[in-house]
Amino acid sequence: MLAGLLGLMVIAVAALLHSQRFHDYALAKVQQSASQSLGVSVQLQNFALYFNGISPTVDMYGLVVNGTAPYANIPLLQVEHARIGVRIDSLLRKSWHLNEITIHHAIAQIRIDQNGNNNLPAPKPSNSNQGGMQALFDLAIHRAVLDQSDIYYNDRKNSLDADAREVTLNAGFDPLRKVYAGQLGYSDGHFKSAGYQPVPHALHAEFEMTPTHIDLRNAELSSGSSAVCFSATLDDFNNPRVATVYHASVNATELRALLHNPELPQGTVQLDGHAEYAFKASQPPLNALTLNGTLRSTRLELRSQGCRPKRAQFRPRTLLRMAMRRSAR
Repeated sequence: MLAGLLGLMVIAVAALLHSQRFHDYALAKVQQSASQSLGVSVQLQNFALYFNGISPTVDMYGLVVNGTAPYANIPLLQVEHARIGVRIDSLLRKSWHLNEITIHHAIAQIRIDQNGNNNLPAPKPSNSNQGGMQALFDLAIHRAVLDQSDIYYNDRKNSLDADAREVTLNAGFDPLRKVYAGQLGYSDGHFKSAGYQPVPHALHAEFEMTPTHIDLRNAELSSGSSAVCFSATLDDFNNPRVATVYHASVNATELRALLHNPELPQGTVQLDGHAEYAFKASQPPLNALTLNGTLRSTRLELRSQGCRPKRAQFRPRTLLRMAMRRSAR
């Protein structure tokens, strides 16, 4: 009897979905509800809904989320195609989870004006008592995929520009361990500050995440022939504590060209060590940061006006002090 009723419900919903009038009504309601929730204009070109048994999947096309003033006319987010699949575990127990979220070719643009105003919306408070991180774990997303996506960041107040292109994410939820795990990264990124050339870079990493902990593994941040390999942990999102172990190989010759500073040496520098950060509300961030490491190089060449190039030999500790002093300036 119950199976027969469920079958009739599926047939009735399918009939409604093939009605153009119902389709247009549902499309308008989705846009209206999303716009009211976010407080900005949301447009959706089209959608398609279908069922695998009693479990629904929706495909969305041409999603556009506008930003807030002073950038209300510039899209904050554009998504070419998104798919959301829900798995109904039990109608009687009202048990379900997200089986799939796939986002293809998304473009996000974050902007900050000279007065520090950004284009990010402020969603209306939810009636749920669950925090955002815990709600993510309650959804138990079996598979989450992001591909061919770009992120652009423009901060006019601090004269900073950054972008990350070909952003990818491939992750999933392990119900036995109650963790999300996967890989993330981008292959074409740039960072630019006023007066300096853009710094091209790429990032690839593996991660595991719980509601209170993130473990970043086998991470590599590369730029030209320089690279930083590191692992890091983050605990307590409200009062973050970060610990990282790193190994870096820096091409000082490339760095000199990027910084337009002919006084910097030529050669390759190796750095190894670890860093820790513990948030303290009453202290500046730098006071909560601890760095320990070694710096070495088999050969560094220094040049100065009117002098021939010379090979310089520094003890690692001395060279590290010099670098920290120059950075502080």
